[in-house]
Amino acid sequence: MNANIVSALGDKFIFTATGTGLGATTTVALFSGNYNTMGISNAVTQLSTSPFTVSAVTSTITYKSATALTAAGMSADYAMDDGELVSGLTFAANNSNFTIREFKNWIRQNSVILKTLIIAANNTDVYSQQITVYEGTNPFGKVRPAYINLNQFFSTGQYQDDKIIIENINLELNDQLVMLFDFKASRTITFTLMF
Repeated sequence: MNANIVSALGDKFIFTATGTGLGATTTVALFSGNYNTMGISNAVTQLSTSPFTVSAVTSTITYKSATALTAAGMSADYAMDDGELVSGLTFAANNSNFTIREFKNWIRQNSVILKTLIIAANNTDVYSQQITVYEGTNPFGKVRPAYINLNQFFSTGQYQDDKIIIENINLELNDQLVMLFDFKASRTITFTLMF
């Protein structure tokens, strides 16, 4: 069957990362296995400065902490979640009934084989990067990383299409997979995961 027809008919999950005004390169765990990514964000609303008076403290549970991943030797700044991870870097699901968090929770309980990965970007320097993959993470020992070098999937059409297509990737997305990617300022990157 034609690849375009399969693409149109198949199951897929699409998400976009938008980096506007992001300072330094930020490493994000797109998938974080069973590692705890929960954190608490506190916002203090100040009523007055003299004397210092607080009118409200709002605590929000977030799922973007990469502390456990980094402690396990997989260095990341954040774990992917819906919305703003850090000032200037946001993530959002496209064309799905699931949010990013719901999709990540779903694959932790329902492993699925990633057949094709499409990465579209507004700057071609993204295609010289690599994806770091840790398969089979577990509490008993370290797992060696594997790397997907995007430039290996270069085609002359990528400059016209603004995307790279990695076919037959056959990577199992599950509760033991950690996948890291670096994000830079002024980059908008759309990931299409096809199953």
